[in-house]
Amino acid sequence: MVERRNTESAQADNFPSQITIEQPILPTEFVAAKIHNIELARRQIQNLPIPPNAVFSFWHLVGRPTPANGFQAIYHASLVAGLRIRERHPHSCDIYDDSTRYTPLGADATVAYGFKDLRVENSLSVPICYRVMLSENRIACSVCATRPIAPCLVEFASISQPASAGVIATRRQRPGETPFEVLSVSRYQKHNRSLSR
Repeated sequence: MVERRNTESAQADNFPSQITIEQPILPTEFVAAKIHNIELARRQIQNLPIPPNAVFSFWHLVGRPTPANGFQAIYHASLVAGLRIRERHPHSCDIYDDSTRYTPLGADATVAYGFKDLRVENSLSVPICYRVMLSENRIACSVCATRPIAPCLVEFASISQPASAGVIATRRQRPGETPFEVLSVSRYQKHNRSLSR
């Protein structure tokens, strides 16, 4: 398990960015709280070196997070970097439609301290770190390493789309390989906005 950074780990600050995923932060009535929570979590994981075969655990490093900071950008960037996902939990409801969705359905990750975690193993042969950049309307997460990382092709493919639910297969194709590997299948209930008012 990766522990918090000490002064001897500062070399990760200089790892070049290899893979970056950007997402918008949509304006809502809760956006200020969401940015605040992301910033608190960002400070705990920023440039933390993760040696080969070590496991990054979101709630082990961040502590008791609030529900709003699932950090799906870390999950998505880890998929593209070819890292091994040890644990990831999707949200149970799809609360967005095509006009408001800011990340592909299936690219989400939620954490609940003590129950649900986002755990990623550095399956590469070099140390890595995550670097998170945050602004009022954007978040970007980079996987950084001392050597280039060949990006994988990642797809979030709809298996079925009945009116009440969505089933999404997360598939990854590594560079130079033909078949896609199915990493997970996530099921979502469609959120009924009229019932939540």
